[in-house]
Amino acid sequence: MPPVGTSLKPVNGPSPLEMLTYTDVQKAILNRLKVGNGFIKSAKGAVPLRERFYTERQFQPAWIRDKMVSDQSQKLIQVLKEADREGLNPADYRIDQIESLLVQVKQRQNGGNSSAVETWADLDMMLTDAFFAYGTHVSKGRLDPGKWFYQWIPYRRSVDLVQVLTEALDKKNVEGALKNLPPRYPAYAQLRTELANYRQLAAAGGWATIPEKTKIKKGSTGHAVTLLKHRLAISGDLDAAALGINDHFDGRLQGALQRFQERHGLNADGVMAEETRKALNFSVEKRIRQIEWNMERWRWLPDELGPRYVMVNIPDYRLFVVENQITVMSMKTVVGKSAQPTPVFMDNMSYLELNPTWNLPNSIVAEEMIPKVKKDHDYLTKKRIRIYSNWTTKAKEIDPKTIDWAAVNAKKFPYRMIQDTGVNPLGRIKFMFPNQFDVYLHDTTQKGLFQRSKRMYSHGCIRVERPYDLGEWVLRDDTAWSKTRLLTEIKKGKRQVVNLPKPIPVYVIYMTAWFDTRGHIHFRDDIYDYDKSLEKVLKMSNSPSGKG
Repeated sequence: MPPVGTSLKPVNGPSPLEMLTYTDVQKAILNRLKVGNGFIKSAKGAVPLRERFYTERQFQPAWIRDKMVSDQSQKLIQVLKEADREGLNPADYRIDQIESLLVQVKQRQNGGNSSAVETWADLDMMLTDAFFAYGTHVSKGRLDPGKWFYQWIPYRRSVDLVQVLTEALDKKNVEGALKNLPPRYPAYAQLRTELANYRQLAAAGGWATIPEKTKIKKGSTGHAVTLLKHRLAISGDLDAAALGINDHFDGRLQGALQRFQERHGLNADGVMAEETRKALNFSVEKRIRQIEWNMERWRWLPDELGPRYVMVNIPDYRLFVVENQITVMSMKTVVGKSAQPTPVFMDNMSYLELNPTWNLPNSIVAEEMIPKVKKDHDYLTKKRIRIYSNWTTKAKEIDPKTIDWAAVNAKKFPYRMIQDTGVNPLGRIKFMFPNQFDVYLHDTTQKGLFQRSKRMYSHGCIRVERPYDLGEWVLRDDTAWSKTRLLTEIKKGKRQVVNLPKPIPVYVIYMTAWFDTRGHIHFRDDIYDYDKSLEKVLKMSNSPSGKG
């Protein structure tokens, strides 16, 4: 690359464009940087990246090679045109405007024009903005969920896109650099493949709608059975060979429907009633968007989850224990109600608490405890609940009979309530990963809730189906502990803190589409309306990516 001020004049006589000096284009780029506006409205976050990029290269154009637009620009444009493969929208990157400027530059190369400098600067900066916009979207997501969703802490990847672009241009490998930016999780790649499959289904017409108030089961006959067969064959739950046999609901169709129900988190009873019918009628276009939203959420996670970790998927109501990318244990969970949602975040489990006491949340104290105490002044004593003067470690215990409960304002209750060990909502063990939400995993006395298919009953914490098995796993690196000792200590009934030899990452995530270990896609209800909210935010005219 010639130094600043060096002419681009060729030996065989210059064209007007070739008479330009880098100083001309540099000045035009610098003037545009001073304005501070981005060319890509959907990625205002690209503006500071662009400023740093051009400053580090002394404002030299990035896409000029041998007095012509670099072939790397075409590589970039090709990747942008295929952005829908990653669940992104190619239109967000102004490909039409970029190609229009390319045409103008080529025309002016041949015919000459005094405004060539301005056009060249516009093209160069638009290409750069498009790289940073796409690079940000595909690596870190189109928005920062922490700025748009309540109780959602992302751990987005740290990617130096300025360095990525600089090295890509030096190595003439823009295409390779961009294709290396999406999340590397196998789960993301599976969704990307399935996205293409569902788009093919949409192009073929999707699937027919099954009429309302239709209930069929094994032994049923009629047109609804035929519709169901075709629907399950399209989704791969029923072998296509079973389609043309008859309109009879047989055992083969029942098994296919149960597979569908399992993949959608429904009661797998093999009966097509209202809830199953709604899932069957969920359009292919909506499933495509659902896959795209979940690909977006994978971009909000860090590069690596670690060699061993615990993951809770809120809409699936399940906990997974993972070692070296293999699920070694899973169990049902109960999560927060829609009014008191379980937050989405990550932290490290550092200790267990056996026979825990329960610090009643202010919301439960205000909404449940105080009204009950006002009716029965002995209620707290019966339930082994103590009252303390405040929330500090030095708080003094207060006799509830000394409190004028009739005058108590539930919303301004200054005391803390603690239920003793034993029979309390936390059960016999809780798993602590200290966090700002005061959310943790714990046992429960309400075991019957695990038999329900939809389990939103907690105040935000996560109840686990098999706490002793989980306890044995998290303590396995400590030779002093075994499951036998764990159960023995719990039976003693005394509160005990057990520190873990090594912290274990806990990821609480929100995924409504994913693949199981057998390679089958699963969908779940959007229980907190986060899919719906994400779609709404991304449709806003002032794109959230500018905030993120």
